[in-house]
Amino acid sequence: TLCAASTKAPAGAWGAARAASVLRACTRAASLKNKADDAYLRGDLDSSIEFYGDAIATAPSEDSAFVAVCYSNRAACRRRKRDLVPALEDCDRALELYPGYA
Repeated sequence: TLCAASTKAPAGAWGAARAASVLRACTRAASLKNKADDAYLRGDLDSSIEFYGDAIATAPSEDSAFVAVCYSNRAACRRRKRDLVPALEDCDRALELYPGYA
């Protein structure tokens, strides 16, 4: 995934600026996902759901695998809260983004 791997920047000023922007978004999204993971481990499902949502909104659209993991993890939180319709919607979205992810 983009947020988990180093990528070579395209040549030129525009490419470098875009690469820097993507790197900042990846760093922020990964930080939010880590906060969500920590909240989940503490049993704070509401905070975890919020942080996963923020990570989804922050992650670069090109990183569909990372976003799919966030949707899947948020679905797990929602299922634990017995909020089943949104949990299923998150599962569907994760599979739309990354069909091989199960």
